[in-house]
Amino acid sequence: MSVVFIMPETLQPDFHSALETRWVVWRDAEIFLKEWEDGTVIFDEASGQLNCLTLASGALVEALLEKPGCSTHELACRILGSELGEDEYELVEKTLAELSALRFIERATA
Repeated sequence: MSVVFIMPETLQPDFHSALETRWVVWRDAEIFLKEWEDGTVIFDEASGQLNCLTLASGALVEALLEKPGCSTHELACRILGSELGEDEYELVEKTLAELSALRFIERATA
């Protein structure tokens, strides 16, 4: 089995622009995280919702709490390492989209 690493500058233009999408935590002052061995619990004080996340999803939210405005590429590198393939980037994009649908994060506005 061989692994091919793809650097962002070699990807298709639409994929490259998706990697540059910047994210922020929605209502970050009202979100609390607690990490456990097998996952992360996130509590949204504003809505009263308590949700269980995977460790990777929790790490993405935590990264955005620590450094708002990270790009998809920056988050992927921070969570998974520096040499990533297209599949890893797509997994991070999918996870970010799911977190956005749950209204934990949103695309940063200019």
